[in-house]
Amino acid sequence: MTPITLRVNQIEIINAIRNCMKKGHRHICVVAPCGFGKTAVMGWITQKSWENGNRIIFFVHRRELVEQAADTFRKFKIPFGIIAAGVKPDYSQPVQIASVQTLTKRIHKILAPNIMICDECHHIKASSYMKIIKNFAESWLIGATATPVRTDGQTLDDVFDEMVIGDRTRKLIEQGYLTGFDYFAPTSADFSEVRVVCGDYDPKAAEKVMVQWKIVGDVVENYKKYANGKSAICYCVTTKHSRMVAKAFNDAGIPAAHCDYQTPKDERVRLVEDFRTGKIRVFCNVNLFGEGFDAPNAHAVILARPTKSLTLYIQQAMRALRPDPNDPDKRSVIIDHVDNYKRHGLPDANFNWSLKNVPDKPARIKKCPKCGKVVEWGTQYCPNCGYKFPVITNTSPYKRSTEVEQVKGRLDKIYSTEKAPPPAAEQRRISLRYDEFLIKELKKGSSDAVKATLLLTLPHAQGADEYNYLWRRTGRQYGELICEWRKANGKF
Repeated sequence: MTPITLRVNQIEIINAIRNCMKKGHRHICVVAPCGFGKTAVMGWITQKSWENGNRIIFFVHRRELVEQAADTFRKFKIPFGIIAAGVKPDYSQPVQIASVQTLTKRIHKILAPNIMICDECHHIKASSYMKIIKNFAESWLIGATATPVRTDGQTLDDVFDEMVIGDRTRKLIEQGYLTGFDYFAPTSADFSEVRVVCGDYDPKAAEKVMVQWKIVGDVVENYKKYANGKSAICYCVTTKHSRMVAKAFNDAGIPAAHCDYQTPKDERVRLVEDFRTGKIRVFCNVNLFGEGFDAPNAHAVILARPTKSLTLYIQQAMRALRPDPNDPDKRSVIIDHVDNYKRHGLPDANFNWSLKNVPDKPARIKKCPKCGKVVEWGTQYCPNCGYKFPVITNTSPYKRSTEVEQVKGRLDKIYSTEKAPPPAAEQRRISLRYDEFLIKELKKGSSDAVKATLLLTLPHAQGADEYNYLWRRTGRQYGELICEWRKANGKF
């Protein structure tokens, strides 16, 4: 078994954790992208802590992650026990790898550890995790995650008192520790009428949209167009939807399989192995192969499940970015059929992680209307098909100068209003006309670029408060925001 040698950026994050502990921080959240090697970092910390005579519990929320952590600990030559259903326990070992569910049931049998390490710690506010933390209140706690926000949007500041952030995704790509990727959003279903439950789209309601045969067919056809022959993980909304997509791929002569939490363990292990060896080309699942799933042979991701959760989006979208030792020239493909990029930006965006705040929406991006490739806002030519993006002209009745007036080396004016505001009655009429236009564009699924442009054309004579309110809230449905503001201010 090949021993693990830490990279420079992994050593740096370990030193940062050590410095936090020296300063007295006892609950530390470690943030690093998917594929950074967080389990290796935690394995090294466990090894050194064990050598110094400490007791450690490393706990995770899924059986597959227990087995993955065990493989890593063996490479560090750490003796350990496993606390999980169906495994004979050895409580005498100072190091334990535990399933959260089993640990909570046997917690009275476990000696208090000196250090607790929680993998995928964005789950840590769940009752089962909190039971463990409260039971071992005197222990140090180190949590690791790529996304320090719960899937329902809650922050983690009431559990952790300090955050350590490793290298960002783009830097890891530049260094070759993650692969580059091409992001395509060719077609999208309309989720405007799908209800939201507990902060995310209701799966059953989303299923009704996604099981339409045209949409299922688009998933297959766009795989052929953008990732033909590549091993792909397809994330679906429900078991019914996943089975339909897998069948559509098989009917098209592309080997595919469905897997979910109800799939028997032996069959699931076989399916994973078949996917890793290439017998299965497209692996359809429901919330199964996201967090911690390691499959370097996966060269593509198909997003067929809409989500308002930034955490879920990043965990799924980045699943194909791990380098493939059998293909040093690997470049991944992400195919987004549900416009998740509009809600969250690209997965390699520089998110401003914080224990107390949900990250701001990243910089604007746009989609090539010819090939569907998603690119940064300032891109002039599509790198995939060469399409030249047009310069967006302002259609507002208020002519705003696109020129910048430079005075004494500084930028003094970004735009100027060159037309006097109309009378009050005309203001209301024009404003309502723009509201209707905006909502119509939203229903058509217009891009963020169009939405932002439309927002800028709102007649600001209606008041700076309206303009600023809307502009600060660009992450939500604009039509709803306009109606919400007007009702609150008696504009209807």
